[in-house]
Amino acid sequence: MDCLRNTGLEVHLGKYRKRTATCKICKQTYTYHEEKETDVAIGVGIIQNVCNHNLDAIIVISGDADLIPAYKVIKEMRPSTIRMVALPFARSL
Repeated sequence: MDCLRNTGLEVHLGKYRKRTATCKICKQTYTYHEEKETDVAIGVGIIQNVCNHNLDAIIVISGDADLIPAYKVIKEMRPSTIRMVALPFARSL
């Protein structure tokens, strides 16, 4: 991450919550981590920066379809801002 930051990129890390579940087959309890609020934080941050004219261009690389509403708002407000978007297969703006 330091390499990315040193190039001037802004790095945002996700938040994860520890969760426990029980296997339906063997009844063993296990721990896993669930991502929380990352897509919302990214979408809000992008729209905030577009509204405040803090950026001229943005490259969004994400497989998260939850960001599509934010992309649509940006496309309407400042169509020239988004330069690249990577979306899940068979999804479009």
